[in-house]
Amino acid sequence: MKYLLFCAIINELPNNYDICNNGIVSAGAIVENFLRYILQEQKTAPDKLIIFWRTYDISASNAANANLLTRMQFWKKEKSFHTDCFNCIEEIEQISASAGIKQPEVEIVNISDNEKDDRKLFSEVRRILGESGVPKEDIFVTVADTSTSGLDVLDMTMLRLEFDGYTVEKLHIDPEKGIADHSETSLNLELYKAICKFKDTGITDTFNKLSEKISNKLLAELLEQLDHFSGNLNLCQTEDLEPTLDKIYNILDSLEHDADAADNIEGLVCDNLRSVFGDSKPQLLSMVYIKCCLSWKWTTQSLVLFTEVLPKELVRNKIVQCDFSSFTNATLASEVELFYTRMTRDMYIPKEKELKSLLVNFLKGETGNDSKNLYIEDFIVLIKWFEKGMEEKGLTIPFEGIDILYSFPEKNDGVRQLTEFIYHNCSSLTMDKFREKLSNSMDSIRYFFKDSLMYDKENTISQKIMGIKYLYPEHMRRNLDGFRLNIDYSKFSFFKRFLAFFLYLKLVRNRVCHAIPLQTLDDDLNEDHKERLKCFGVDTGTVTYESLSRNITNALSCLKECLLSNVPRTIHKYYVSVPAPDEVDDIENDIDSHLRSLFENVPSFDTVRIFVIKDKKREGILEKALIAKIDEYAICNDFFCDIENISDSDEPSEFISNLLSTVEPGDKIGADTTYMNNIKMYGMIMFFNAVIEKKAEIGKVICKDYCLTDLINSQFGA
Repeated sequence: MKYLLFCAIINELPNNYDICNNGIVSAGAIVENFLRYILQEQKTAPDKLIIFWRTYDISASNAANANLLTRMQFWKKEKSFHTDCFNCIEEIEQISASAGIKQPEVEIVNISDNEKDDRKLFSEVRRILGESGVPKEDIFVTVADTSTSGLDVLDMTMLRLEFDGYTVEKLHIDPEKGIADHSETSLNLELYKAICKFKDTGITDTFNKLSEKISNKLLAELLEQLDHFSGNLNLCQTEDLEPTLDKIYNILDSLEHDADAADNIEGLVCDNLRSVFGDSKPQLLSMVYIKCCLSWKWTTQSLVLFTEVLPKELVRNKIVQCDFSSFTNATLASEVELFYTRMTRDMYIPKEKELKSLLVNFLKGETGNDSKNLYIEDFIVLIKWFEKGMEEKGLTIPFEGIDILYSFPEKNDGVRQLTEFIYHNCSSLTMDKFREKLSNSMDSIRYFFKDSLMYDKENTISQKIMGIKYLYPEHMRRNLDGFRLNIDYSKFSFFKRFLAFFLYLKLVRNRVCHAIPLQTLDDDLNEDHKERLKCFGVDTGTVTYESLSRNITNALSCLKECLLSNVPRTIHKYYVSVPAPDEVDDIENDIDSHLRSLFENVPSFDTVRIFVIKDKKREGILEKALIAKIDEYAICNDFFCDIENISDSDEPSEFISNLLSTVEPGDKIGADTTYMNNIKMYGMIMFFNAVIEKKAEIGKVICKDYCLTDLINSQFGA
């Protein structure tokens, strides 16, 4: 099916075409020239003729400066052209009849000059072609334009149609000769093609020549920075990428803000590049780099960036923290060693009895907020998925909802075992009875507490996979000095999946980057290993570009899912004082008792700031003991703490000033005043008053065995 797209701009038509009344070029005459040219050159007529006309509209500012006669002339021209476009259909009929061809179907679309870009034109063309019902490969589009401005309205439409898969020919009316011929590619079209090529391949081979031709300095600078970005990314020189990317984001922001409304090439460039780099600088720049490499099929670079650069950025951004001084004799970079080996090495593997107990407690609803539920998280997720599906379908008998389990995203033996248990044992049981029966039949779901890899102590990969499966924050903190994982722990399973992808991709990277046959991957990964990794979503089949791309993309999605958002949240801050030797009889029990009271409401895996009020007379053993106790209590109760010292003073005003320097609006303040002398107590009372005035909140305040929170809030009107 043949289409002819035709566009005319009223104030830029050639002067030597047939003239109608009032000096306005006849649209019919222009269409006639185009149609005769098509018939002469292609020997066949178009099936459909789509005529776009862009009328000249006087903006408010121009209208204010134009006299009445000028405005009337413009309005008269617009009305005449509007009428003439519809009358040209009759001329098309005559041309078709005289040529002995079937008259093409005609559709006329108005493009207002106020549109400022070509989006409406393109969407209209796409709509018309889509509604034809004709396959793309059977459509041939001829684009004909009378414009002599820099708008390139049909140039851009033509290129977009080509990218959509249509066969397109471009024609243009020569303003002087008055004939249609093949037009030369405009500078804007060259730029747009170059940007599209960069978007799809990362290639910048034409950027240098284009930047010399472009008058827009921002666009020229943009091309230069994109060239730097592509070159450095190709070589994985990431230290130079961040400043370049900052410049790219700034230029795109400026182009979108300052773009001349009459020239839409800037908007098209920005739209394409935003799809590559995103609307703003991301939390992890490595994700942008890796996404580019995957889009451009730079497999080796994507593997290197994922396994070598991403871990370093996670540490640099303090998403993962660790004291690397203990990493002696490491053969890898410390950050890579952390993710590939140390994080899962020597991980505590719970015994079958312990796992069974957790499973039974969960089924009986007796676990509460036990953080050890992380050991059986995959089982909890499966049961909650099943129960939610039952509720949505209004079902009460598990047997009737077996098909829900078939749609569970992860396919593993655990899902199969649970499905078989319900099929053979729960034909008429309610959900409560199902839970009860399952809790007494643990051997039916062995997948969730028994794994042959648990006992494969000599195989490093087996131990790493088990370390990922039973990854637990407390053990990581005990195994690794200064370790902290600042993520959303409600999405902890996504982090475990990320580690599984990392393990697999590191093994692949070692082979790809050193030209080692991929078949040797089987030397490290046996079938049991592959099956366990599949449970985390890893594609362990034949290694191809497509499979690597899927694995890396899914790994990044898992990581992104568990990152903390940048939404402001309440910061909990606690103030404690070091006891004097004569104030404690049993330091172990006394401090433990106070810590339990002070920190009893700290959410799991939250981070709190603790200020230890220094007293020169009390430095030494008791201060170290207090800090050690706080650290241990935080580990055992699954929260993180930043401990800082704050200076004491005999002057209450100075002491209060020191305290207030640590408070921000929105903080939640707690304190243990048990070991504070009278001067400190007076300072703390004034401090609490100032805290409320500073729009912070008073939390848990204790003194010995008493809670003073309500008393303080009532006293100061909080």
